[in-house]
Amino acid sequence: MLFDLPSDETLYDALMARSSEYEGSAFVCVKTTGVFCRLSCPARKPKRENTIFVSSIGTCLETGFRPCQRCRPLATFGAKDPLVQELLQALEAAPERRWSEDDIVRRGLDPSTVRRAFKRALGITFLDLARHRRLGLAARQLADGGRVIDAQLEAGYESPSGFRAAFQRLLGDAPAAAQGRALLSSDWIETPIGPMVAVADATHLHLLEFHERKALPTELEALKRATRSAIVPGRTAPIDQIEGELKSYFAGEAGGFQTPLAPGGTPFERNVWAKLVKIPAGGTRSYGDIAREVATIQSARAVAKANGSNRIAIVIPCHRCIGADGSLTGYGGGLWRKQWLLRHEAKNETSQPVGGGNTMNQKEKALAFAALHKKGDPVVLYNIWDAGSAKAVAEAGAKALATGSWSVAAAHGFGDGEKVPLAWLADIARLIVASTDLPVSIDFEGAYSDDAATGAANVSRILDVGAIGINFEDQVVGKGGVHPVEKQAERIRAIREMADRRGIPLFINARTDLFLQEGDESRHAGLVDEAIARGKAYAEAGASGFFVPWLVDEALIAKVCAASILPVNIMMRPAAPDLKTLARAGVSRVSYGPGPYRVMMEELKAAATDVYAPR
Repeated sequence: MLFDLPSDETLYDALMARSSEYEGSAFVCVKTTGVFCRLSCPARKPKRENTIFVSSIGTCLETGFRPCQRCRPLATFGAKDPLVQELLQALEAAPERRWSEDDIVRRGLDPSTVRRAFKRALGITFLDLARHRRLGLAARQLADGGRVIDAQLEAGYESPSGFRAAFQRLLGDAPAAAQGRALLSSDWIETPIGPMVAVADATHLHLLEFHERKALPTELEALKRATRSAIVPGRTAPIDQIEGELKSYFAGEAGGFQTPLAPGGTPFERNVWAKLVKIPAGGTRSYGDIAREVATIQSARAVAKANGSNRIAIVIPCHRCIGADGSLTGYGGGLWRKQWLLRHEAKNETSQPVGGGNTMNQKEKALAFAALHKKGDPVVLYNIWDAGSAKAVAEAGAKALATGSWSVAAAHGFGDGEKVPLAWLADIARLIVASTDLPVSIDFEGAYSDDAATGAANVSRILDVGAIGINFEDQVVGKGGVHPVEKQAERIRAIREMADRRGIPLFINARTDLFLQEGDESRHAGLVDEAIARGKAYAEAGASGFFVPWLVDEALIAKVCAASILPVNIMMRPAAPDLKTLARAGVSRVSYGPGPYRVMMEELKAAATDVYAPR
């Protein structure tokens, strides 16, 4: 190595920041998962005490750590050297092969050149790397009941003691202890709301969790103890099956889940999970409801605890269990994912269209409004400013209504930027909601306070009048600039918690003003990464949608839509693409901002001018 690594504290800070500064010169080994990663890996970060920092991939492999399937450190280095890439691909194609220098020569390569290339790129020779791969296969052979001596020879070890030591570093067991065990395989499954970890044996799925779940390392350790097995990278039929079924689920296709499950758990927990599976998609039940169904003398808290013990997310739908007051309560994958899943299921199970005079309560309107946000089939909101404009737009065929703060302010003699008194705005919202059966969302600017708790209390006043959604912007109203992302996330979180306590799935359309405040559109490309990071933080805090006003470049819009786990809202402007183009880009919501008010005022002025024109 050409330089010494900095301190572990410095490297851990780089890991938390996903820094690429030490790319290729430092790696992190995670003791709880047995994998090693690049410091820039996007996966959930381990605790400091569970990390080991090393300077080469070879050290990682030799101490028994497996390459991360998310950041794929081996593939990264292979891409830099065609020779390394060629042999890595050959190794992936035949991991069981016992490679020798003669095999390398037969490929027209010089063994010494290959040795230097791999040592330079990975810190380990190609032949040693191949031997580590065969160790994993040896584990499978032992799990199937094979003899230790056979596995030893297949892995290329002449010495039993050498094989035993290498095997134990890799899997944590001596070879004889693994004999006859059912080895578990683990792989990543990408979903629209983040990667999931799947663990299965040859016939059943044992675990399906979001990779960021804090309890995941504990669950994996408990699973290994319960099954007396090891978990190694790989695929089995149940993982392939659940990946296909999840793809259909997220696409909104019917069919359900048929993958055989091995959820573990106590008899009481399995009884609770069986009740959860019977809750139809699009529906919810309270913990108390489930407690009564399982005829337990224990409280609803016991049901909640059983929910928390479920290690097969989505398939055993613990996200459909809510509080007695309608609040979302907790969820291991994060409350924002629980809300997303419920909204997704409501959207696909709702057969009755929104509008047409159907009477819905506030919660039903909120769910119906969320269901209108479809990627590639955007809901169109022609923004209104009072009860009269609301009735006109509703009669024109709108499926939902949304105000624009500029228009509301102008229509009532005020400037934009929270100049309308809060009490007046609440009264205006009340009149609009009373004039229609459609869901109504209010442009609430910055919630009339920089303080998170006060802002949440102000939003509560909008819920009081029957509105089901808000626009909530990150600009510092009246002062310029935008709030730090952490502060804005805190403000969103406070609003979400308030709405959850009230049992209303409020649609928080989190707006970033990065593009609006940058007048030079040629500089918008340089703001996209920050906008995407803000959208992710806002989603994790509980936002329902992501609004990027003033962004008009089709390619940049498509980039934001592809990266966002939230429905993306674009404001229609003269410079913006048309609706079909926005739909192709993946937009889920299109609003018109102050445009409708300006058009109406111009028409009114023209009509009045004609009336007052000299005859």
